[in-house]
Amino acid sequence: MLQDRFGRSISYLRVSVTDRCDLRCSYCMPKGFSGFEEPAHWLTFDEMTRLIGLFAQVGVGRVRLTGGEPLLRKDLPLLAARIAALPGIRDLSLSTNATQLEKHAVALKAAGVSRINVSLDSLEKACLEDIVGKAAFERIMAGIMAGKAVGFDPIKINMVAMRGVNDHEIENMAAFCLQNGFILRLIEAMPMGDTGRNAQYMPLDEVRDSLVARLGLEPEALELGGGPRVTGKPATVVAGLALLHRFHSTSVPPVIEFGWRSMARSICAWGRRKSSLLGRCLEEELPIQKFWLRLPRQLN
Repeated sequence: MLQDRFGRSISYLRVSVTDRCDLRCSYCMPKGFSGFEEPAHWLTFDEMTRLIGLFAQVGVGRVRLTGGEPLLRKDLPLLAARIAALPGIRDLSLSTNATQLEKHAVALKAAGVSRINVSLDSLEKACLEDIVGKAAFERIMAGIMAGKAVGFDPIKINMVAMRGVNDHEIENMAAFCLQNGFILRLIEAMPMGDTGRNAQYMPLDEVRDSLVARLGLEPEALELGGGPRVTGKPATVVAGLALLHRFHSTSVPPVIEFGWRSMARSICAWGRRKSSLLGRCLEEELPIQKFWLRLPRQLN
């Protein structure tokens, strides 16, 4: 079993299959950025499958495919099917902006992807397209509904809360998720670097307290997704690396999470361990080729 330096077991791996994205979200990508990695440097599907298989042999059972936008990687459902078939993999999920999801949802579900997280920062067309920098509202909404139609469960909606931008929509987004059986994850932008500092930072504590009071929420405990949570219905509050707080009412399933950070190991498309901060791969960290050499010899 893999453990971090604090003795905590690692059972969840996030794999970035590409750094490319077809959106330009204001809180994510610096304006004018074009420094994408060359596709020739990306890990092949064979390499990714072998690597994930090695992780599975040391206790990793949950895998999430990410990007960039992972559905820009050609033939992604084929990779998903190979990963889902690996011994020890019991949960395969996908993070997406949903622009390409409508045309891939059926194939992904058939391949073994069971649940998805979708970025959706606004239900207002003008606001959303201003945030993402592209005319993509209809494609995103169509993709989300295609995911619902094929039976991904749960579908989590990731909403980055930004003061003066979309904070007025939080209750509407919660209602949208309730209506469709989705889980809303309210995410606090980290004010780091120029991109993060310009993201109209909004602490989630005040949002949490307001929604808990207005919806009459109560806490309960449950393990869901990639880590333990103190959970409930309909609101979840993520409050640290491993301990996540969720609240609930008595009549509906979980519908809201509040998130700052997640606990997982992440791999870049070109084979380096990935920091989740601002989506960057840290070049000083251990290349995967060396990581393979550090695994027990019988696993290589």
